[in-house]
Amino acid sequence: MEKYAALVTIILVILYGTYNATRTRHTPSPKPQDTPYTQHINNHPTAPAAEELSQLDTPEYTYHYIRNVIKHGSNSLGFPGGVMEGGYIGEADAPGVACYVLHLSGKTCPAGTEKKEAHLFFSSNCAGCHGNDGRGLHGKYPDLTRPTLQGIAKQMEARH
Repeated sequence: MEKYAALVTIILVILYGTYNATRTRHTPSPKPQDTPYTQHINNHPTAPAAEELSQLDTPEYTYHYIRNVIKHGSNSLGFPGGVMEGGYIGEADAPGVACYVLHLSGKTCPAGTEKKEAHLFFSSNCAGCHGNDGRGLHGKYPDLTRPTLQGIAKQMEARH
């Protein structure tokens, strides 16, 4: 009987693990708060005019877009490198990192949001996928130095 006790224990552990794996529930991401980015998307669900499309690529819109991705992640953007979970950078530091990313693409940041230490937060939280230069590693992660960020370009293409 003792010979079979170890075998029965192993089988029970495997069955219990299989049961738990099939019963695990994924918690949905929290609904994004209203920002200029989400308000714009909610207010314009149909194809906008050319003037509106040009506003998607402004530094102000891009700044809020970057902050939204930092806070909520990139799960809806469909990038080949996978999903970036939101919250890697705290709310207090997100504005500075958003400005740093804007500078990588040659844009100017809204006044009063720049922080001197933002490059350190970028290096320690973002560079693992986007590289220290922001160009994305091996083409799997978005190039943050593009004049129009890839997620915004996808929005513009979808609205044409």
